[in-house]
Amino acid sequence: MKGRYFFLVIFFSYLAIVNSSDISTWYIGDNWQVHSEFEAVGPNTPEGETIHIENNLNYRVVKVINYTQVKTGATFDCYKIKFTGTANYSGSVIIEPYGRIPFRIKMASVQGYQYIRRSDLANVATSTSTTGTMEININGWIEVGDFQSKDNLENFPPQEIYDFPINVGESWRQNFTVYMWGESRYPNSDPITYDESNEVVINYACTKYEKRNNFNSYKISINYEGTEDEIFMWYAPAVKYVVNSEMRNVQFGDMEIVNGTSTLIGYNLVQQPVLDFNIEPNPALLNSEVNITGYTRNNVLVSIVIPDAGNGYGPWNGNSDPNFAILITAPIENDDTPTNGQNIDKGSHGVIVSVNEDTNNDGVNDYRVHTLVLSNSDEPVVDLILNDDVYEEGEQFILTFNCYNPNQTMTLDTYIVLDIYGHYYFYPTWTEEIDFQRRTYPSGKLSSFTVLSFQWPSGVGSGGPFTFYGALTYQGTYELVGNYDSVTFSYR
Repeated sequence: MKGRYFFLVIFFSYLAIVNSSDISTWYIGDNWQVHSEFEAVGPNTPEGETIHIENNLNYRVVKVINYTQVKTGATFDCYKIKFTGTANYSGSVIIEPYGRIPFRIKMASVQGYQYIRRSDLANVATSTSTTGTMEININGWIEVGDFQSKDNLENFPPQEIYDFPINVGESWRQNFTVYMWGESRYPNSDPITYDESNEVVINYACTKYEKRNNFNSYKISINYEGTEDEIFMWYAPAVKYVVNSEMRNVQFGDMEIVNGTSTLIGYNLVQQPVLDFNIEPNPALLNSEVNITGYTRNNVLVSIVIPDAGNGYGPWNGNSDPNFAILITAPIENDDTPTNGQNIDKGSHGVIVSVNEDTNNDGVNDYRVHTLVLSNSDEPVVDLILNDDVYEEGEQFILTFNCYNPNQTMTLDTYIVLDIYGHYYFYPTWTEEIDFQRRTYPSGKLSSFTVLSFQWPSGVGSGGPFTFYGALTYQGTYELVGNYDSVTFSYR
């Protein structure tokens, strides 16, 4: 069989690949410029037409504050992001008794604020104000007055678009309430107000690590459960931001985005303070001891907080040694978005380390954020991760083997088996003879290695489903250690 021969040969082609990225730390002064274009349909849009919306916005981190939601009273440690720019609208509306009326709003002023939780970059709230002059076309363009809108949105719990650390092949799901309220004023008409809330369920998946807008990026798909919408975002760690997004058939109140794109067109990141740290072990068991080790400037006080878990530690007195080591306790519960399809990541919490020094003179003491991953197992846990489940010509195929070992360091026999129509091929030789690789898994560490990485070739037709299995056994035995895992894929 042609496909089988292909598998036996191509598996020896390996490439270096990055499959995981921790949270980015934003600082006051970081800014990003974004250009967006959308085609939308409203309740009064003529059949077969769309409203074209185009905007250019600059997003800038201006503060680190505690933001209290208007609708819930809940308070969150947030970045305050100010955005400013312009928007253009053009299209037609049906106005009785006149019928179809073309309209446009040119260079409308847009400004507002986003409140993004510092520990996981979750969206807490957004407020937007738009002002512009509306024109209509009745035997020529006529100014009819100013258009104004004020829109507010809050998510409870905050919407976790990213489930850090981002891993190719992971998926997560979140239930939350969206609160929306505001007012729009059109020329020669009464204000239109709204105040509503909706329970939503969103499914997320990180499907690829690929080049996008000239940056290495993680592709994240987003789907509102029960809808046929399509939303894709590409997050690039190098710029700490989304560099491209696409959406189709997305409903926002009485407005549907038929299709839309946003593209990063510029950015600037301020210099990072002298402060960083590691978390060991990571992943960690619930309520277990965790060691925070890092470095900063001499003679400062170090504090640690896990905001969404309500844990705080310190401050500890500094000394002439810039290195520090502090023992804390992992949270006793998982977060709002335990990762689906992964055995290791059952929850994650952002850890913020700060010192009593403001080297950037921005009114905020120096800080750094990393993610602590939680696991429920006290035995070694195996996770096989594929970056997709259906592959096409030219697509990158990546299979990763992850193992979290909460026990003492162990040297174990590592089995990875490929099932092709009932024929079994064993890693690393990929023959039908039983084979394995003996590997050492350090205590309290997440060990990861790329099993396969290659570009899917042309001319191989279609096939599948095929299944990879992964497991660990004690040396020289078939006695299973911990769990086993499997992932399935096809090609076309």
